Amino acid sequence: MARGRILLKRLSFIILSVAFGFFICILFYFKFGGYFLIGKEERVNFVNKVKSSPQLPDRFYEAYNVVYPNSLQGGQLDYFIGRDIKKRNNVECPCRLAAYDSGFTEYVYKNLPLTVFYLENYVSQKECLNYYANQIRFREGIIGVKQASRIFFERDIEELDVDECVRLVQMFRGSYSYQ
Repeated sequence: MARGRILLKRLSFIILSVAFGFFICILFYFKFGGYFLIGKEERVNFVNKVKSSPQLPDRFYEAYNVVYPNSLQGGQLDYFIGRDIKKRNNVECPCRLAAYDSGFTEYVYKNLPLTVFYLENYVSQKECLNYYANQIRFREGIIGVKQASRIFFERDIEELDVDECVRLVQMFRGSYSYQ
């Protein structure tokens, strides 16, 4: 009987050790997966492109937080937790949008979470939002929120109030069909 308990304890320890090791491997895969999917030159160029995107006015960040609360503070993991566990539909990770709009290969698109985890190691959510908002394509060939603000509101984006910035952010999702 005592021998059975010892064997059970050892077996339990081995199973827990293997499960813990598997969990650690999965974390490392997600954390460093972007290194394996994207070539070094392509990674460096994309991070530099995101970092060098023109900054948006603070009112635009406020507006983004109105439409997608707390999305500038979180990251890819918060995006998945918000979508899958809490079933919140109002979480939108700017780094995910930036990676999707990056022009990487189809293989990277299929492994988008890994690409986003990589990107989040080097840039902030605000930097990703700057990149994405300056690249987004609206209807009729309008590219970026700065051009959209001049066309839709007849003013520069720096002159818009928070409500007008909210309307621009809401146009993101239906950028081709917005009327």
